[in-house]
Amino acid sequence: MIGLDSWSDEPEYAAAQDTFTQRGTLILSKLRQLNFANLNYVLDDLYPKNPPDPMDITKDRGIILRHLGADADEIKDVQVLR
Repeated sequence: MIGLDSWSDEPEYAAAQDTFTQRGTLILSKLRQLNFANLNYVLDDLYPKNPPDPMDITKDRGIILRHLGADADEIKDVQVLR
């Protein structure tokens, strides 16, 4: 579990609920700020030849979150609009 619920009261998280892209970008941005080394480790493992900037990632967000310890509900929260 990553603890995405702890961000749900933040204004920028509430504002990012309109699209998958906004929400996913915000979450990867937060993970980049809070746990840069772990996020880079996962990206290097998933993309050994050319790790992308986390802000450019769209389709693999669920995989990345799972590697970072997110549970099924957290991954679903990122991938499903409310």
